[in-house]
Amino acid sequence: MCGRFILLTDLSVITESFHIQEVSCEYRPDDNISPSQQVVAVLRRKDQNYLVNFRWGLIPSWAKDPSIGTWTSSEGKHVHTCTIITTESNDLLRPIHDRMPVIMSKERETAWIDPDNRHQKGLLSLLKPYPAVEMDRADMTDFMHSGVNHVG
Repeated sequence: MCGRFILLTDLSVITESFHIQEVSCEYRPDDNISPSQQVVAVLRRKDQNYLVNFRWGLIPSWAKDPSIGTWTSSEGKHVHTCTIITTESNDLLRPIHDRMPVIMSKERETAWIDPDNRHQKGLLSLLKPYPAVEMDRADMTDFMHSGVNHVG
């Protein structure tokens, strides 16, 4: 699992890029997002895309129905969760780590977020390393190793 990620994109760019019909969450750019934080996610329902908050992290083993990505906290609240899927590293990131987050190309996004897409082989074929030639890399500072530090 990834330990941190950055999301600094302007909300208007996200809503335009993903054809968001409704923003059903709070959005705040952040340069140091860590597991257990609320993160934004694109959720597709009835041919419309929504921007929602999910808790970043795996579903606890004691959840009653972990298959739906929702569990009930000890306070009795429903918690919707998400995770970052990883794949083998591309040539750019391999010197740093053997795994990297799956990054969907624009052409593959629709197939990935379609809840009616049950074609397992087709979905698994999307989980490939993003082309290294289309990426840049920047070094991370010690500041980023702590979840309490935020600039954004």
